[in-house]
Amino acid sequence: MSINFTTATFRDFENIPDFDIVKRAEIFYDFLDYMKSNGHMNYRLKNNSGCSSVMNVDIGGKPNDFVSFVSNDYLGFTQHPKVKQAAIEGIQKYGTGAGASPLIGGHFVFHDDLEKKISSFFGRKQEEAVIFTTGYTANSATLQILLQKEDIAIIDMAVHASVHEGCAFTNTKTFPHNNLDALEHILKTSENKFRTKLVIIDGIYSQDGDVSPLKEIYDLVKKYNAYLMVDDAHGVGILGETGRGALEEAGLMDKVDFITGTFSKTFGNVGGYVICDKKLAAFIRFQSRQQIFSATAPPSTMGIIKAIELVDEEPMWRMKLWENINYFKKGLNDIGLNTGSTCSAIVPVKIGDPNLTGDVGKLLIEYGVYTNPILYPAVARKDARIRMAVMATHEKKHLDKTLNAFEDINNKLQIAKNLITTMPRKVVQGPIRDKEKTKQKLLAAVGKILRVKGYSGLKVSKIAAVAGFDKKLIYEYFGSTDKLIDEYIKSQDYWSNNLAGGADNDFSDGGKELSKIALINQFESLKKNKELQKIILWELSEHKPILRKLADEREEMGDVMFKNITDPYFGEEKAKRFRAIMALLISGAYYLNIHTAANGSTFCGLDMKSEDGRSEIEKAIVDIVDFAYQDKNK
Repeated sequence: MSINFTTATFRDFENIPDFDIVKRAEIFYDFLDYMKSNGHMNYRLKNNSGCSSVMNVDIGGKPNDFVSFVSNDYLGFTQHPKVKQAAIEGIQKYGTGAGASPLIGGHFVFHDDLEKKISSFFGRKQEEAVIFTTGYTANSATLQILLQKEDIAIIDMAVHASVHEGCAFTNTKTFPHNNLDALEHILKTSENKFRTKLVIIDGIYSQDGDVSPLKEIYDLVKKYNAYLMVDDAHGVGILGETGRGALEEAGLMDKVDFITGTFSKTFGNVGGYVICDKKLAAFIRFQSRQQIFSATAPPSTMGIIKAIELVDEEPMWRMKLWENINYFKKGLNDIGLNTGSTCSAIVPVKIGDPNLTGDVGKLLIEYGVYTNPILYPAVARKDARIRMAVMATHEKKHLDKTLNAFEDINNKLQIAKNLITTMPRKVVQGPIRDKEKTKQKLLAAVGKILRVKGYSGLKVSKIAAVAGFDKKLIYEYFGSTDKLIDEYIKSQDYWSNNLAGGADNDFSDGGKELSKIALINQFESLKKNKELQKIILWELSEHKPILRKLADEREEMGDVMFKNITDPYFGEEKAKRFRAIMALLISGAYYLNIHTAANGSTFCGLDMKSEDGRSEIEKAIVDIVDFAYQDKNK
């Protein structure tokens, strides 16, 4: 059997008929030489420096500095001084290794501390974590012991390879990526046929960087009395208001049966974990071969504990990461490149043709940019891409250098003309649900994306993916993406929700109480409402038509309120002074809340994040309005 090297993939060499292992290895070695000869061998390169956004790599035996997009160290914690110091202290106190498997002497106090720390990180204090030496093993070892020939694993086709390996000895059904109809069909036809039904998905998928419709999948799993395992290796530290990942985004941290993940990405180390009911955790610890026969993690594991703490202590790394993601994706899209449906730090440039993808990877190396060309079998044969992982430690100059490289390469190779034209995979919804509920889910999806990624993240495909609907419903129910976003913003805006109707009522006090309520609610709602903070920051920094429209509508409502209520009460001339007072109070409330939203702490000696400081502001608002109304003739 001959293999055509120009079209071959690594998978073609796994089992060549009629050749023994030595001959198969010889043929594969020739294939590697072929890849090196045409500059497509961007794999297993020797790194001379630490994991970082800039790395020194050997190319052709010569060391070179590159802007690197190959590391999943999203927050840069592998190089964080506090993380490194904690790892050093662990080695100094306990040595370099554990010396045994967990079951027979290798379970140390720092392992116990780490298991407690990661389970409490997800708010699962009544449950327990089991740690493994790799994230891969956490999945494969757990699934091997949980599922036998009487059980069934129901898996998304895009899950990690470790899941497939873990399910090798049980019954397996695979459903198309994020396809809810197909999942429900398998669940329904599997009822009463298997002892245990376990649905296994990722929170964020490792090649496309897209998010799972977790809430809808959870509802289906529970409807058919199955269990749910979520591997959120790429979502933890990135998504969610506090960095707890896709499960936090979906409000399911305390509901999913099994949470798995890795310490090698956000937490900057190595290892993995599974979090579950304490009885199941005990079963895994004493039945898993990896727990019994494999040595456990070294004392440098103490660095992971510090990294987990830093997710809360230093949230600015997550904010910086999202600034970089948004900037980089916009730059790639402006060139005309297809980044698919990513909602994470994983940014693919989808090209399609494997050889063209290899050529792009080769040219990026020449431009000083280190990336990973991803080919079959990691992705479909016609879905080859350059996969990049954005880090918080990337500087703007690193991103600009890479964007300039892509622009030049696109001019040379016409990637944008040749790239795959398929749209991001459709998230299939079952029978159309109640229209009002569907609209509310779409509005909620806008809020989820807005909290983490801001206005630039609000693309139609991403909103649809997060909501778990086909994007055509956005056009059907709202007319356009802008109108959906417009409606969401109005739902968060106090003036839009409360003052329009109030202006039509008869207020004998000239709107005094309404003025107090309006100001205090506008001030207080910003404290709690992250979306509203973002909306106001948009108004200061961006000039989107949708924001101008909202500002005009709010201004019109304010005019109606003051002219229809206060002007007759005060008289036209005196009312001008009152409107000036209100303008100062409103703009002040906005400014103080922007100060708080931007991580400010004090203003004029008042702690803006404390209840005491904010209550003093509210008292002052009441005092000023009372003073303005105390004698309408003055």
